Amino acid sequence: KKGKRAEKQQVFVHGRRTSTEALLTLDGIIAATVVEGSMTQELFLDWPENIVFPKCSAYPGPLSVLVMDNAKTHHGAEVLELIDRFGVRVEFLPPYSPDLNPIEEAFSKIKHWLRHHQEYYLATTRDGIIFDMYEVMEIITPDDAHGYFIHAGCF
Repeated sequence: KKGKRAEKQQVFVHGRRTSTEALLTLDGIIAATVVEGSMTQELFLDWPENIVFPKCSAYPGPLSVLVMDNAKTHHGAEVLELIDRFGVRVEFLPPYSPDLNPIEEAFSKIKHWLRHHQEYYLATTRDGIIFDMYEVMEIITPDDAHGYFIHAGCF
């Protein structure tokens, strides 16, 4: 209306927070968890124990090396115990080095897709958005993943 400030509703802006953990391999994202709010140590521990590590092999087998950033939840004693129990090898990235983390490019592509399809999400319930995040992660192709690993200097 004339004389009124224009407003545009947008998704993922000043709303409730969602946190995502994902397992990126050369085949794409093969496991993920999406939670409303921040990722707590308790929520994080459930994910590797029940979802990630069962997909892995003991080092030096296939899917036996995990690369993690320096998020506080990744360094707890319980996480280190899980790593030992499953026999996987974990490489922690240097602090403040998202350029060395291949999953950052995957998340960038996912966020770009979400921004360009936000009309759909404005009509979706919060639970629907979290559910659909899993489907959106399927846009990461094996070719994408391979490029992300090369760009991060992994090959």
